[in-house]
Amino acid sequence: MEEVSEEISTALDQMHQEMIKDSGALVAVKSFKKEKTPPSARERREKYITHGLISLFSGVGLMIFLYFLSGSLLLRVPEDIRARAPFDIDSAVRIIWLVGLMPALTGVGRILAGLSIRRDDREPSLREAIATNELPPHYEPASVTERTTNILNRDVRS
Repeated sequence: MEEVSEEISTALDQMHQEMIKDSGALVAVKSFKKEKTPPSARERREKYITHGLISLFSGVGLMIFLYFLSGSLLLRVPEDIRARAPFDIDSAVRIIWLVGLMPALTGVGRILAGLSIRRDDREPSLREAIATNELPPHYEPASVTERTTNILNRDVRS
C-alpha cells in the first residue's frame, strides 16, 4: 500500500512540475507580443480622410432621406391633430432633416484634420523615387547590375 501511495505522490509531483513548466511557457508566449509601432503620418492622414468622407456622405444621405420623409409625414398628419399640438408641427417636421448636419459636419472636420497632418519628411515620396530612378535609401540593391542604368544615364549627360 505504501509503494502505491508513494508512486501516486511522485506521479502527482511530476504532473505538478510539468503544469508549472507548461504554464510558464504559456505566460512567455502570451507576454511575447509584437510591439505596435505608432502609425505614420501618411496612415493617420488616410484614416482621417477616409472616415471623414464616409461620415460626410452618410450625413448627406441622412439629410436627403429625412427631407423626403418629413415631406411625406407632413402630408399625412390630419389638420385637427396639427391644430391641437402645443408646438408648430409644420416647422418641426420641415427642419428635421437638419439632424443630418451632425454627421456631415463631423465628416468635414475629420477631412480637415486629415488634410492638416503634415507629410513625414523621413519617408521619400514616390514621385521623388520615380524622378530620380533610384530606390529609397533604406533599400539595398538586389544585385550588382541593379543601378547600372543610373550610371549610364550620368555618363550620357556629361
